[in-house]
Amino acid sequence: RTSDPTTEQGACTYLGLADASNDALPASCVTYVAASAICKARGGQLPTEAQWEYAARNTTTESTYPWGEGTDICANAAVSLGRNNSTSASNVFEYGACRTLPDGGELPWGPVPVGTTPGDVTQRGIHDLGGNLTEWVLDGYQQYDEACWTGGAPQLVNPSCATASTPHPDDRPLRGGSWADIAYYASAATRDDTLEMNWMPGI
Repeated sequence: RTSDPTTEQGACTYLGLADASNDALPASCVTYVAASAICKARGGQLPTEAQWEYAARNTTTESTYPWGEGTDICANAAVSLGRNNSTSASNVFEYGACRTLPDGGELPWGPVPVGTTPGDVTQRGIHDLGGNLTEWVLDGYQQYDEACWTGGAPQLVNPSCATASTPHPDDRPLRGGSWADIAYYASAATRDDTLEMNWMPGI
């Protein structure tokens, strides 16, 4: 993170080994390669898209949001808390609609400590799949009308797209909303993609 809060890197959470001030926050500005390496070092791996969505939709319940069906997204998830509402950050592209309080006050911009948004928790106790940070998933990015998703049985069971499609060779899927996104991305079915070497304050 840099000291200038109006830049992209000024919204990264990691301050360095010598400063633990942000250690309760989720780690942002992490590339796909770094996220994969961190998971591997901890004895795991990034979830596949199917695994992520299975968890976020509350397994066989298939809920719309990680918390269920409640449609007040701003009250349930840390989304749309971007800097553009009141902080001079014209060079960053973020949304801030959920920062405004009923009394006219404003919430601070940026992510919140992990697990502190009481609404954004699944039935199995997994926190922040609707908001806070968008997550990388293991698969290569393919659109739903491409081979990975259309070549299986009538109903795909735990699919995994090992490779990206030709039009998106270096893209990886992103799942879940972030503090900088519009509330729409909190839906457990919503997906996005970006280049695997990209780092952003919302990922």
